[in-house]
Amino acid sequence: MPTVECDACGTPFEAVPDASGKAACPKCGDVLRVAMGQVAVSSDAGTSTPKQHSIAAEKELLVVRPALFRGHPFAYGGLVLLGVAGLVVTILPLLGGVTAPFAIAGAVMVLIAVIGFMKLFVLSHRWYRLRITDRRTIDERGIITRRHSEVLHDHAVNIRIQQSVWQRLMNLGDFQIESAAGGSVDPESGTRSSTEIAIRDIPDPYGVKALIDQHRGR
Repeated sequence: MPTVECDACGTPFEAVPDASGKAACPKCGDVLRVAMGQVAVSSDAGTSTPKQHSIAAEKELLVVRPALFRGHPFAYGGLVLLGVAGLVVTILPLLGGVTAPFAIAGAVMVLIAVIGFMKLFVLSHRWYRLRITDRRTIDERGIITRRHSEVLHDHAVNIRIQQSVWQRLMNLGDFQIESAAGGSVDPESGTRSSTEIAIRDIPDPYGVKALIDQHRGR
């Protein structure tokens, strides 16, 4: 029997494939496809044979990030107006020979606009990424500090989409996946929620759900 390593929890086990060539991990229940001739390093073998890792067959289907401009239109528009007003307040007094206090106030307005835009762009867009493969949905967050959460498609018991009026007009939605394996604990109430992945302002949420449903095995 071939020995394989579970790509979900990393547990090595002797795989007994069924008629379709699949075997379930005894620890987490993840289903792996066992290729013919797939072997791993054995303790009683004199030489090691490179094993074919099952994760190599995993295919990335989609990478989606929260919408930036459509998701925060008023904040983005306000920052643009603040930046433009700051430039006007800074440049016009300088052309007229007046340097203070208008130029200083204008420079502060521009600085606030730049900081606000960077915070909006980094925290609400670049730090969040939802990766969908043919096996799982992965929620990745952070640049310096990282947070990683994933749900196997076969373990997803419910996909919830919530849309406000603006989100419906912009084809956005708040996206949640509830897992049979359990989710997070609310720090205030202490109750456990089945929601494993939750991310806001996802473009085309129903298209993302349809893609996941195609690989849920149901």
